[in-house]
Amino acid sequence: MMRPVLSLSCALALAALLGGCGTPAEPDRMSLRAAERLQLRSWIPETLRGQIRLGTVEGGAETGRYWGSKISDESLRIALDESLRGVGLAAVMPESGRFELQARLMKLEQPKVAADVTVALYMQYRLVERASGKLVYERQMRLVQTTPLDAAWLDMNERLRLANEAALHQSLEALVRELIELRLA
Repeated sequence: MMRPVLSLSCALALAALLGGCGTPAEPDRMSLRAAERLQLRSWIPETLRGQIRLGTVEGGAETGRYWGSKISDESLRIALDESLRGVGLAAVMPESGRFELQARLMKLEQPKVAADVTVALYMQYRLVERASGKLVYERQMRLVQTTPLDAAWLDMNERLRLANEAALHQSLEALVRELIELRLA
């Protein structure tokens, strides 16, 4: 009879410890969704269709084991690549493409403790013409996203992850919309 109580106590203790673990941001939650991709795809100008190669992606941080949620360089790269491919901007072959897109996560502001979690994400994007090295587009964005307490009652780290993902998603959507509006010869 003592064994089930001990196992239950161990399980509860393990759950409490895991509840405090940081969870990294997931690329598929940050990239453009299928409906957004489909909607934006028809607006891509011919001068950009299949012409963007993904260059340097930096500034991310690995999620710590015990606290917080971060966006890694790899997660950022995957979300960016999936978004560009989904709308038809990405070069078919990695070494091809007229332009190179560089992305830098400049800053991710997160609260230490909060009920409703608000994060501020600072991103920089640069689009460079590969042949000439000419800067075609440069933008720094600040996006703020709040995840309410009821999104994940017991886990602030989960709320941080949700807010991080939503902020980067907004950034990628804004980037694609601005790239579509570029008038390139």
